[in-house]
Amino acid sequence: MHVGGHTPATSIIYLPEAGVVFTGDVHVHNRHPYTGDGNLLEWIEALRRIERMEVSTVVPGHGEVCDLSSVSRLLQFFEAMREQTFQLVEQGCGRREIEERIDLLSFFPVESGKEARMQAFIRLGAGRMFNQLFETAMDRWS
Repeated sequence: MHVGGHTPATSIIYLPEAGVVFTGDVHVHNRHPYTGDGNLLEWIEALRRIERMEVSTVVPGHGEVCDLSSVSRLLQFFEAMREQTFQLVEQGCGRREIEERIDLLSFFPVESGKEARMQAFIRLGAGRMFNQLFETAMDRWS
């Protein structure tokens, strides 16, 4: 199934009779996702779609085989990013300030020495979230 999200071509493989879904990089287990090529609003919908599946086994693009609770945790990450972005926009922040102020580093474990890299991933995602929310709003007004 094509789901988009991580990249425009992201697809998953769902085997309902086996209770298994292969998610590719639309789901990564217990780690910060790389969002550089992603449509984060599609990504949220893809994770919701996976959450509705009757599966006991999730094979992620990165990390250990897991269950749907891991998918729910990644969905919470993106929803928190979206919520923080909305809150910062309401405070008058622009994209660059939002990228600096989003606070999600503690959402997943981070290896010692990799904090700056993960924070860069988060800043990239926050900028993409800002752009995609702004583009969506502009499309509705035009």
